[in-house]
Amino acid sequence: SISNTPLYIAITAVRNMARLTERLKEEAGAQWMKIVNHPFTDAIANGSIGKEAMKFYLIQDHRFLDNFVILLASMVANAPSLKDRIPGCQFLGLITGKENTYFERSLEALGVGEKERCETPNSSATNGFMELMLNTARSGKYDEMLCLLVVAEWSYLSWAGG
Repeated sequence: SISNTPLYIAITAVRNMARLTERLKEEAGAQWMKIVNHPFTDAIANGSIGKEAMKFYLIQDHRFLDNFVILLASMVANAPSLKDRIPGCQFLGLITGKENTYFERSLEALGVGEKERCETPNSSATNGFMELMLNTARSGKYDEMLCLLVVAEWSYLSWAGG
């Protein structure tokens, strides 16, 4: 029977996951809309963001990277199987490769030196999100780590119009 083939099983799993994430997004309602529809992210998307705002954003966003790597690595370590770990490992390689150099190159192009990067204080949102990532990573709860990673990455995808 076709319903027992690996391809059918994989397609069914993806469809079920898509339905789950769509349902969770719908349940989040107004909170999700606040994340993905904001004048700041609209300005990034349409290119109207000012230079100073972009500099501040990139400095803050780059600070998430270390805690994000800790969260992703913890999710990989707590995944139930090798099959579940492999996508996280691949994403970890991506995030620590060109993703990191994106920040370095972008900040340099905007004229942001090491001194400015170090002296710019964290926003309260940056501190809160960094703490959330670390606490979730330390929890050892695979499902909670996965949820946080999905929300974080899905928000970026939504801002990009995906």
